[in-house]
Amino acid sequence: MTNTRQRKKTKGSVPSRSLTENLSMTDQATRTVRNHILDLTLAPGTTLDERQMLERFEIGRTPMREALNRLIVEGLVVAREPRGVQVAPLNIESTAELFEAYVMSERMVAAALKFGDPNLIEDVERLHEEYVTSLGRPDLLRVTELNARFHARIAAATRNSFIRAYSDKLHNVARRLSYFIFKLEAARDGYVSKLFEKPRQDHERIVDAIRREDRETLTEVLTDHAIFFRTRLARIITEDCNSNLDFRGLSDRNGSP
Repeated sequence: MTNTRQRKKTKGSVPSRSLTENLSMTDQATRTVRNHILDLTLAPGTTLDERQMLERFEIGRTPMREALNRLIVEGLVVAREPRGVQVAPLNIESTAELFEAYVMSERMVAAALKFGDPNLIEDVERLHEEYVTSLGRPDLLRVTELNARFHARIAAATRNSFIRAYSDKLHNVARRLSYFIFKLEAARDGYVSKLFEKPRQDHERIVDAIRREDRETLTEVLTDHAIFFRTRLARIITEDCNSNLDFRGLSDRNGSP
């Protein structure tokens, strides 16, 4: 009886190797599919056929299904009947809704931020430094990832799980649009050197406002930061004289990073 109890205890207290490997594969599958959505290789509205996805990415069925479930929660994939999934649409109408929500979210984060949140200053300074470093060898996916992490840390300092979840989801969805804008701007002669200047300056002002516990300035800068995002897309639409931008195949036209 003693041996039986010991075997049961051992079995229950040590995670199996297959479980650990499966979790790792799920993380890998999530990151792989997410990056293909963010860089528009998997275009908005694309139906994600399970068999084709398994063959394309050489990932097992269970990790792939878990990855798609995670991406549904993140807002990058949507469920469609019957039992289908597709990349979340990206069009002018949905983009307008995103910008409206984005501006309100940034103002909400600024209003609710707890300046005394432990390690807040150290964390945002470190993330900003990583962001600036990434600009020296711009991998657009890495740049948008660090930007999202920077804003996620600020949202976490509200200590409000609802505000944090709302902000995190918006910034994750905005990464795809940000990639799209960066790629179009980078293709314009003479603009590449200025591409990241305004976002970098905004981040510096955000860090400084948090350091000084200046809520008024923080609100102003976060709001301006969000509005500038909208202004960049409006400039592209105006200069291209096209209010029905094609978000498909951008990576194929301009090259993958």
